[in-house]
Amino acid sequence: MANFCMTFAFRPHSERREVSRDLTGMPETSQLQYCVIGRTLMPPAHPSSPLGSLAVALQSQVLGELLIPPPPLVTDQPYFDSSMKDNQTAHVGRQAELHCRVHSIGNRTVSWIRGRDLRILAVGRYTYTTDLRYEALHQAGTNQWTLRIKSVQPRDQGTYECQISTKPIKEFTTYLTVLKPRGEILGAPDLYVQKASMINLTCVLYDLPEPPSYVLWYHSNKYHSLRVFV
Repeated sequence: MANFCMTFAFRPHSERREVSRDLTGMPETSQLQYCVIGRTLMPPAHPSSPLGSLAVALQSQVLGELLIPPPPLVTDQPYFDSSMKDNQTAHVGRQAELHCRVHSIGNRTVSWIRGRDLRILAVGRYTYTTDLRYEALHQAGTNQWTLRIKSVQPRDQGTYECQISTKPIKEFTTYLTVLKPRGEILGAPDLYVQKASMINLTCVLYDLPEPPSYVLWYHSNKYHSLRVFV
């Protein structure tokens, strides 16, 4: 039997503590050193090994989450990344990208489903719709599956589900909000002024993807003036 010594050393509140543990029954090839000095972490060479998992557990007990964020979960069951967004926004005519990140995918597949009609849009890297605006993106070796929607339209607003082909199916739902630029004349629809007096009309624009290059004014459906922004 081989003995393994794991030592943690750090200085919280100007106080030094040391934790030392001897583990038996570990194969000689699994031996490694896991040390923390101050805020510097020397990770194990094989974090996915049983010994590495134990080191991660001890790290959480001794250091807590303040100094070092928890590493990705080591498991044979796929799970969604906690950083995924459940609400996303796109502008009419622009491009939207919905991202789904899955860890420990194994031999499972990732699919994108449209919520309003439960239509399968993509499976893996393949697109399953005749709407050419949709495109499935995935680079081999990465944990991200993306559904790209070109030239977004108001009808694209709604829920989309990223599904993992487990039993039962695991799913993550995100809501896509589609913004359409609009304008409003303050005081509209009726403004009353005296004849021959001066009137000042103010137009407020909402939900623009970027500042406009110009604004056109019309009077009785006839072009009246042009306002250019520089």
